[in-house]
Amino acid sequence: MIKESVFLFLLIGGDSGTYEEQYVGRLSSCLDSKQIVQKLEKKILNINGYLCIDSKSFLARRRFMQKPTPKQERIIKEVQEVLVPEIQSKPLLLKKRHD
Repeated sequence: MIKESVFLFLLIGGDSGTYEEQYVGRLSSCLDSKQIVQKLEKKILNINGYLCIDSKSFLARRRFMQKPTPKQERIIKEVQEVLVPEIQSKPLLLKKRHD
C-alpha cells in the first residue's frame, strides 16, 4: 500500500511586508516538521510560520492555483456583478441643533 505524502511549506516574510511561500519537501509525518523548521530558522531568519499539508489538501489547494475554466470564469464574472463594487462606510448620524 502506498503511503500518502505530507508536504511542508514555509512562510517567509519579505522586505515589503509580503509573505513568500517556499516548498521545503516531503515528510513522513507532520510530527517531524517542528524539528525541520528549527533547523531552517538558523539559516533563514525571517520564517513567520509553516504549513504541513497532506496530499489531499495539496490537491485541493492546487486546484485554485490553476487558471479557471471558461465555465468557472463565467460564474466568477456573474458573482462579481452582484457584489458591491467598493466597501463604503455608513454616514455619520448628525445631531440636530436646537436653536
